[in-house]
Amino acid sequence: MFFRRYDMRVSYSLSLEGNSLVSAVRAETVGGAEDKYAHVPEEFRPKVYGVHNIMPLRVGDVIMVAQSRNAPNRVRTSLGESIEEIGLLNNPDIARVEEVGFKEYVEFVNRIWGAEHRPDDYSPASDGMYYLVIAGHTRTGTIWDLAERHSAYALEHGYQIDPADTVIECKIYDAPDPATILSIQLDENLHERVPEERNAVAIVESYYFGLEQGRWSDEKGFVAAAEGKFTPRQLEKALLFAQLPSEYRDAVLANGIPYAVAVEVSSLAIDHRSYVLQDHHGVEDVSELEEELHQDVIRICDYFIGREIALALEKGKRMNISAYRKRCQGFRASWGAALNKAEIDDGNQLFKLDMAAEQLRLWEAAKLKAYNDFRTAVSRFNNIASERSAAVMSAHLSVLERTGKSEDVAQVLEGLKDQYGEFASRIAVSGVVSANGVRDSHQESLLA
Repeated sequence: MFFRRYDMRVSYSLSLEGNSLVSAVRAETVGGAEDKYAHVPEEFRPKVYGVHNIMPLRVGDVIMVAQSRNAPNRVRTSLGESIEEIGLLNNPDIARVEEVGFKEYVEFVNRIWGAEHRPDDYSPASDGMYYLVIAGHTRTGTIWDLAERHSAYALEHGYQIDPADTVIECKIYDAPDPATILSIQLDENLHERVPEERNAVAIVESYYFGLEQGRWSDEKGFVAAAEGKFTPRQLEKALLFAQLPSEYRDAVLANGIPYAVAVEVSSLAIDHRSYVLQDHHGVEDVSELEEELHQDVIRICDYFIGREIALALEKGKRMNISAYRKRCQGFRASWGAALNKAEIDDGNQLFKLDMAAEQLRLWEAAKLKAYNDFRTAVSRFNNIASERSAAVMSAHLSVLERTGKSEDVAQVLEGLKDQYGEFASRIAVSGVVSANGVRDSHQESLLA
């Protein structure tokens, strides 16, 4: 059953021609407008904006399929305070789909982001339908936060409630195909001020879906079809962002790394791989190498990008994008100089006599240096993360000691002990690094 309400905000310039809901709203608000314009074709009648099918849903029935959205949005805390104070101003957009349509969307997300979501892990609502968040992931996540907080508050007073039973009114779209879902996401970002990285996710999904469907064949065609919803530069940056490993994208979405820095890291990583291939192996594509060298190149490039990400994590939001771009310029200048020198040396016959041995020595040295640089950067970041976390824990325990009970302190200490392993994994980078640095097997493989 749909619940109708009047929404005076123009959240979408959406004309639902032929929709009985539009006709009813026009008749009630304009005063018999249906009779007044009965002789006028629907496409010429006064339009009605901001009309949506509004449906109350249990927040437990609302599904958010994580692409790169499994990290909290930077505005989530302040948004929760706003919702508590003045209410939810903009309802989440929800696609109501059957099982087949839901599986189609999940498979698409898996293809684009390299995710491994299993449709069977998601349950339909009591009516057998799947209610999929199209836009409003942050709002929905914030409602979950508020629901859990309210549930804890009720429990303190002796009442047990399920946070999943919290109700959120949503804008419902019946059985939209993936193209419509992605179009709504882009439109939503025009009306809502969202961080660049969030907009990038929608842009990337729309681009690759259109490629699959043959709607455009290249980036230029996609920009033209988008009709001003984003610029060519925004698309370029979004695609660079998508090339980062998922763990690093998550760090950006968790507000740990500036989006602009992550884009620069991705672009630099492409140039670094090109330099490694040309300088050490004289090829332009990694597929031209034998399998062992192929894996070595991938490993060195992974260490390089990991080192840059560790640096970005260490600096956090304090990282200056202009300074980092100068750092990137320095790398590219040194790589260009090295390639130019290699061309000169290649013409020297005496150099050629011992070139194979020298190349092997340089390659082994480059592998070891990449590993050591990465380990140093990660260790520095881990130490800082540990120090910051220890300081927070210490302050928290001090407050409890002054204002709480001894059992409160003991409970916190026990919780910290139980969760130490999880904490160690949270401060790791890309799953490659443990709390003590890179796994020894990586060093062994480099030196083998």
